[in-house]
Amino acid sequence: MGGDPRVHGARPGGLGHLHRTPTGGEPDPRELLPYDGVHTFELRRERLHREYRDGERGPVFVFFWYVWHLVTLWKIPFKISEWEYRQGRAQIPAAMAAWSEPVPPAQWAEPSALLRNVCAHLAALSQTEPSLDFMARYRKARAAAEQGPPPPPAKPAARKRRQRRTAAKE
Repeated sequence: MGGDPRVHGARPGGLGHLHRTPTGGEPDPRELLPYDGVHTFELRRERLHREYRDGERGPVFVFFWYVWHLVTLWKIPFKISEWEYRQGRAQIPAAMAAWSEPVPPAQWAEPSALLRNVCAHLAALSQTEPSLDFMARYRKARAAAEQGPPPPPAKPAARKRRQRRTAAKE
């Protein structure tokens, strides 16, 4: 959903949220800040009181809202969030950035023969024994791959007949 964040209620740098103003006018500029801070707490408390006044929330909800925020240390988490936002992000060291670069395709590792063999056995078992869960099929495929080459692929017609038989049993 694109467009002006003031119209849709989305906050830059955060998750979008629905915005209601009592008069349907412009949103509060504090709602457009890209972080949750003490202003978020104050806006939520103002909204709680407005909803209580309008009859949308009952006294029990208001009581437990206050209990919850007392238990979670009132405004301290919001102050920590503001402080953390003001600190900014640390720069990634050059060595870490270089290490994080993608490996060129010429340096990619090739799958081992055992892995290819297990994949072939898994494909064959998926067609011949579809009722087995994945781990059971994997164990059988791994054991078979360590013993010999993969089986030839099953014929599609036999697979369709098997599917019809299993569908008829259900």
